[in-house]
Amino acid sequence: MNFAPSTYDFVVLGTGAAGLIAALSAADHGASVLVLEKGDKIGGSTALSSGVAWIPANKYAAAAGFPDSQEMALDYLASLSHDLVRPEMAEAFVHSGPEMIDWLEDRTPLRLKLVPGFPDYHPEHPGGKPEGGPVGGTRTLFLW
Repeated sequence: MNFAPSTYDFVVLGTGAAGLIAALSAADHGASVLVLEKGDKIGGSTALSSGVAWIPANKYAAAAGFPDSQEMALDYLASLSHDLVRPEMAEAFVHSGPEMIDWLEDRTPLRLKLVPGFPDYHPEHPGGKPEGGPVGGTRTLFLW
């Protein structure tokens, strides 16, 4: 098999959730995809974080009555970034999260569910969410 990147439409480096979802999306849109992983196991940082993803203003949190908004999530990211994250990149991430969840559920067998009782890592920052518990929910979703 030829692994030269020039023979593929899309090359993904790493097998965390972001990389694998990007590969799935590219393939779903007809691209030829090569996924490379330097480790001896797949999963990347998503595996190290117990298979969870931080996706603000998601439908699962809303259904559980957890108050959140894209604006609050952007405030939170801005407060943590030390001006090192381009605002348009943070906006793209926050605004596309709910769409990504819908696409995953429509096009793959992957499902997500709310992780109850899991606050944001730095809830003391503007936009941070200290709430949790079985009713409150969080911005953190478990991939299963």
